[in-house]
Amino acid sequence: MPTSIDGILRALGDALGDRILQTGTLRPEKVLVQVDVGAHRDAIEVLLKQDENAGVSAITGVDLGKTIKLLYHIRACNTIITISVELPKENAKIESITDLIPGANFHEREVSDLFWCNL
Repeated sequence: MPTSIDGILRALGDALGDRILQTGTLRPEKVLVQVDVGAHRDAIEVLLKQDENAGVSAITGVDLGKTIKLLYHIRACNTIITISVELPKENAKIESITDLIPGANFHEREVSDLFWCNL
């Protein structure tokens, strides 16, 4: 099980390929991975394979005008990996992750209420 940031990014890259739009290390213990719509679930599945105790710390929504950015803050492998997805505001639909991480339910409902996203 890779526990380094490089190992996590490599595992995500192997699984998602060109569905990863951008990656970055914000701090030594915090990574940002922007993915295509729909790839967020695959990214979270990769993190769960890396760390079976992975969980959602928060889901943040940001209104960017024409789009809504959802940031899934996942605690895994002793770091926080943020999976970022941008949705068009006029069709803000994205598949839920509660079947993968049941504890995400509260966070998804909050984002849905505040940003009118269909989760």
